Amino acid sequence: MSILPVLARYSLSGGSAEFVSMAWWGIGFFAFLVVMVDLGFSRTVSQLAVKRQLPGNLSVGVANAAAVVIENLHKRQVLCTITDQMAEGFITDNLPVTVSLKPGHKRTLHYHLFPNLRGLFQLGSIDIRITSVLQLWEFRQQTCGDQTVKVYPNFKPVLDNKILSMEQQLTRMGAQVIPRRGQGLDFHQLREFQQGDVLRQVDWRASARQAKLISREYQSEKDQDVIFLLDCGRRMRIKEDELSHFDHALNAMLVTAWMALRQGDAVGMMSVAGADRWLSPVKGRAAINLLLNQVYDLHSTTENSDYLRAAEQLMTSHRKHALVILVTNVRDEGAEDLQAAIRLLSGSHQVMVAGLREVQLDQLLSQSVQSFDQALAVCGTARYLQERQQAFRQLGSMGITLADVLPAALPVALVNGYLSIKASGAL
Repeated sequence: MSILPVLARYSLSGGSAEFVSMAWWGIGFFAFLVVMVDLGFSRTVSQLAVKRQLPGNLSVGVANAAAVVIENLHKRQVLCTITDQMAEGFITDNLPVTVSLKPGHKRTLHYHLFPNLRGLFQLGSIDIRITSVLQLWEFRQQTCGDQTVKVYPNFKPVLDNKILSMEQQLTRMGAQVIPRRGQGLDFHQLREFQQGDVLRQVDWRASARQAKLISREYQSEKDQDVIFLLDCGRRMRIKEDELSHFDHALNAMLVTAWMALRQGDAVGMMSVAGADRWLSPVKGRAAINLLLNQVYDLHSTTENSDYLRAAEQLMTSHRKHALVILVTNVRDEGAEDLQAAIRLLSGSHQVMVAGLREVQLDQLLSQSVQSFDQALAVCGTARYLQERQQAFRQLGSMGITLADVLPAALPVALVNGYLSIKASGAL
């Protein structure tokens, strides 16, 4: 039986008040002594060896594996709760977690990070709450709060396909491989004449030696330049799903750049509006990393897009003939500025314009009209799209390649446009 109920019953039955008072004081002193002893013994284990393990780079919107390694360097068993505070915009799973560590033991806690923004981030601290031996005290330790990490666009699905052949990648994405035979291609090899070959491909000397028709096989020309003009202005801030138009454009640019690099071409980029970013065309294995480091922290802004200024800067920065791919949201306002930029660029470069169409506008037109306000909205939307189509027709009359697609279809449209221009020999 506990001593506290006994003292209470003794006091109520008329026992000595002085004895009861002394007993209470004794119990209080003993409790205080226990608490202080617990504090004294537990403070020696308030420091643990903690290290956060992260991958070299993080990808936005996906589960990135992470871990916390915690080691008990002291002679007493430790009970603690681990929480990773992270940075704003990061989500973690499998935390907080409570672990018990024996003396000298090490434990690795695995979890995932889900960043929802791209850029450079200062991570929060790892928060450790250590319980005392008698669980009367709790000590707090914070560490690893000075780590920074880069969050890149989710380019992993494309990189995972690098073991496939180019034809398999393009087919898987829905792109059309357009074969081209004739002039303007680099010689690849000699092979036996096949159905569909033209007579100018026949190597008559080799055919005479082999006593059968031998054709020259060509491959697409390499060492050509592809430059992306990426609109970072207010038109690209529209967000209809988890990604904005700008993020869709950024991902499509990276996919097309990867394809161009696999074809042996050089890839560069320039931003339009907002932060000034310029990367001269580069090729090789390291090129995609250079491109990623140029754009991983690039975001759309509230500025207007000055296409003519961007075209003038590009003409000054790069004089060699190139394929210039402008990714934007084509609208009726500002069409004259866009046309002037295209006229300037077309004098030295091959130009393609990819325009993003807003999903909500198509959905609005497909809805049934049941009120006067809905009728006004549908009429306004129809007129806006008509003016937008007129702007596209004016651009088409300038002899450039055009793509007018929804955001989800942009990667395939850019790849097909690039391959079509390359196959035509215009590049």
